[in-house]
Parts: sequence; structure tokens; C-alpha cells
Amino acid sequence: MTRKLPIDERRRRMSRRNLLRMLPTGAGVAAALACQGCGQSIWTLFNSGVIMDKDFVLDVSSTADLHVATVDDGEGGEFRLQEVTTLFRIRSDISGFVAPPVSDDDEFTSFVPPAFEDDGVAVMVYLGDPNSLPYGKEIGLCQLRLEASDLEAVRKAVAKINWRRLPLPTNQDGFHGPYQQLRVASGDLLIEHGFTVFADDFIEAIAPLWDLLHELSFRTAKAPLATIKPILEVTAEEGKSRSFKIRVGLRNSGRHPVVLTDPRVPVEPGRSTEPRPRLSVTVNYNDIELPALPEDAPRTLLLGPHERWELELPWIAPRAGQHEVMMRWYDYDGPIDPVPDQLPFMPLPRKGPSRLGAGPYPIRGSVELDQYVEVEA
Repeated sequence: MTRKLPIDERRRRMSRRNLLRMLPTGAGVAAALACQGCGQSIWTLFNSGVIMDKDFVLDVSSTADLHVATVDDGEGGEFRLQEVTTLFRIRSDISGFVAPPVSDDDEFTSFVPPAFEDDGVAVMVYLGDPNSLPYGKEIGLCQLRLEASDLEAVRKAVAKINWRRLPLPTNQDGFHGPYQQLRVASGDLLIEHGFTVFADDFIEAIAPLWDLLHELSFRTAKAPLATIKPILEVTAEEGKSRSFKIRVGLRNSGRHPVVLTDPRVPVEPGRSTEPRPRLSVTVNYNDIELPALPEDAPRTLLLGPHERWELELPWIAPRAGQHEVMMRWYDYDGPIDPVPDQLPFMPLPRKGPSRLGAGPYPIRGSVELDQYVEVEA
């Protein structure tokens, strides 16, 4: 016998599931809680509310779909990337201040103005999911300054949860959705849990924290630091029946430079994007031929803030009526030729100095756009 939830309750739970779609996934369930070293005991932590009284690092990841690449996490481990991957990290000991981009003649400095010394930082790395809003049309690195009140709200939310008595993170609906991993570290305290978006009872039990992370992650996503958006524009050629120009490209929509492989570079055997090309343009699912990369052109693109890379392709409509034009960029391997000062995949490590703003960010992932064109008879 199944228990049917009231409609308002189902909507609220689905809202939380949608949050989880933004963060990395896998398959399986794991849960762990540890209090390391000789610090506070678990009993003291969970019965006196003495928790996270020090600086903390909070991670949420969400992954789904195919495994496409593995990258160094910069801390002796690896990030296993899937087609839909999001990493969200908060550090209370790192300022949210990120200096503007510097010129070639300037030196990167870690100086933080006094007004920002008590704040923290949240970052999000998003690799794309065309079916997930609001992220489907923009990928890369986002960064948000967190004020002291934001950090305190996280501490209080963690303290409200009875971590020792959480329900098992099982899938109430019997479906396998994006897999989430939550990790909180503060001093000797380490909390780790893995669960899918359908673990309703578990998500309800951590609601004080999960709802807050929902808000903070959306605020972070609205603050692009080094991101790209796709470009697709179809225009009719004046005086030429059924003749059009298709303009496709990528635009840096962030505040700092990005680096990526030129989409015209052929995919090498053994690369994770094989057999998909880095850039495809189709009309009614028929491929449009792209120009080859000139022999003397660099294989890597470096785009400053708001700079574009574009191609213009001719197209003659074979008939009157409606036609669907689509472009897709797909590359999870990162720049084929790294550039000087290129940032790591996650430029905010769990320990040590931040690299945010210290160089161009390597873009990975996929974006796509489509447009319907009406051709007159």
C-alpha cells in the first residue's frame, strides 16, 4: 500500500529534488559520520549544539548521465566528471573578494581589503544540462561573496539537524535520479552523506540545511565569474531567395578570462568526447559542414570578459516551411594546449589559498541552442 502525499507536500519535495539536479551524481548510497582526532566527542556535538564553532568547508555535488572524463582535484585526488556535473563549495576562511582581471604587466596579489576580511566565499562549477533551468545555457565557474550572516546561518542550520538519527537515504519512489554528495568539515568534525534526489525522508530530515543551500546555490549561479554562453543567430540574405547565414559561437559571459580548445580542432582518438565533434550545427538534424581550422591558427582559444568566438555558415533552405536550426558545443576534456597561469578545474581547494581570479579558467561541458526558422514559399 502506498501513501499518497497531499499536493502541496509533493510540490515542496519536487522543489528540493530540482535543487539536487544542480549538484554531481553517481549510483549508490553512502553515509558516514566521523569526529576525527582528539576533539569533541560525537555525543557532545549532537546533544549540546556545539558544532562548527571553527572555520568550515561545505561541499555539495550532483552528477548524472555518462562518465566522460576524470580530472585532477589539485589535492591528491580526482574529480570523476559525468555529463551533468555540478560542484558547489563554501569556505568560511577565504574571503569572497576576487580582484578584477589583471593585465600582462601586473602581478596577481592575494591582498584582501579590510572590509572583506570577515566574509566567506561560495563557488559553483557547472558543466551543463540543456534540460535543467536556469543552467542549461551557461556553463563554467560562478563565485559569490558570503557575508558573516550567511556563514552563521549555515552553522545554525547544521546544528539544527540530528545527524545521529537521520533516516536511511533510500529511494521512496523506486527511481534512480541524480546522485548527491554532502560533505561538511570543521575542525575535527567530518560529516559525509550520499543520496539520490528521491530520498524524500532523508531530504526532509536535513531540510534546515538543504533549503538554505538551495538559496545560496541559486545566488551563486547568478554571479558568473568565468562562464560561456552559446551563440546562434539565423538571418536571411537580402535579395536572395531561401538564402541564410547561420552565425554560431561562444561568448564569455563572466568577469574573468576563459580558455578552451578551438571547436574546429578535430577530436583525437581516445579522447572522452569521441566520437562527438566539439561543435556541431544541424538543420532538421542534418549536419552543416564547418570550416577547418587554419594550419597556422592556435588550437586554444583565450576569451576575455564578454569576448566572442564566432563562425558564419551559409545555408540554403531546400523548401518552404519551418526548419529547426541547432548548435551544440561538447568538450569535457578542457584545453588541448594549456595556457600560462591556467586555473585548475576547482580553483578553490578545501585547504590552502584560493586561486580564484589568478588566471584564465578552463571551460568544460556542453551547451546548446536551437532556433526555428520560417521560410516563405
